[in-house]
Amino acid sequence: MPLQINLSTQIARYFQMNGNPDLRNVTHGRRRGYKDYYTPRTIQIIADRYENDIETFGFDFDTAATRNTFFTP
Repeated sequence: MPLQINLSTQIARYFQMNGNPDLRNVTHGRRRGYKDYYTPRTIQIIADRYENDIETFGFDFDTAATRNTFFTP
């Protein structure tokens, strides 16, 4: 089995750095799910824009495609 190395380790080796680079753009505070960013208005905008895909593939905001796909049971 091949050895797996994370990106930070690879970057440090490539740039010949001692240790891993500091993390940037780290979000602090309460983690939010994607649904927290949607309002009833934005949900409707998306539903209107992707109406055909939603109907054809059975999408909703909680599940993946439920019909008309290769992997649909």
